[in-house]
Amino acid sequence: MLKKFVALARVIAVVYCASAAADAVTPNDAAPPLLPFKYLGKWTQKGRTTILLVRDHYPYTARLGQHLDHEYRVDAIEANHAVLTYMPLGMRQVLVFSTEPSPFVPAEPPTSPRAELVALTFSAPNQVAVEQDFLIGVGMRSSPGLSASATVELSYDAALLKPVGGASSGGRMSVRVNASGDEGVENKPAVVRFRVLTVNPQFTKIEISAQVTDADGRALDMRAPDSHALRIVP
Repeated sequence: MLKKFVALARVIAVVYCASAAADAVTPNDAAPPLLPFKYLGKWTQKGRTTILLVRDHYPYTARLGQHLDHEYRVDAIEANHAVLTYMPLGMRQVLVFSTEPSPFVPAEPPTSPRAELVALTFSAPNQVAVEQDFLIGVGMRSSPGLSASATVELSYDAALLKPVGGASSGGRMSVRVNASGDEGVENKPAVVRFRVLTVNPQFTKIEISAQVTDADGRALDMRAPDSHALRIVP
């Protein structure tokens, strides 16, 4: 009888320990996965900031309050970081922006309706790894009431870089972008994916030129960078 009592006590002890171990793993111990997004650039238009992100080579343009892949919500966009909430757990994570020089994003165009100002927005990393892919964002902004379109030509060293998708030839490719100065219209950038072909670290440049016309086909001047320096690292 005593042996049966001891055996039963042991079973109860094992069950209790297992239950205690299970209780120790609570939802409070759960942690969100590492942020899958990388920061490429940002721009502000009419007081609203948009950030350009990439996840598994897929580009995202995100604004405050926007949901990304039904997993993350953009809760804050600051000068050097963004706060994303991992919605399944309700936990916030901080995406720190690169400390490298900011991408070329021109200042806000004048609010005068007489001004005809068109500016190119260009977002690209300052350095990329050998044999890796990277994204370039090309967009356009115009003064209020002005609609325009542009053909932006990117020239690059074809021995080092190769566009993934899109028409290209002999180290040149064209990107078509549009801009509207109408209130409430979002001017989304065109996103181009490039692949680094070389296995040797070095510097290169992507030259930029553009031809711009308004809705009537009249040529316009555009503010834009002449080139973008790119460092290829191991």
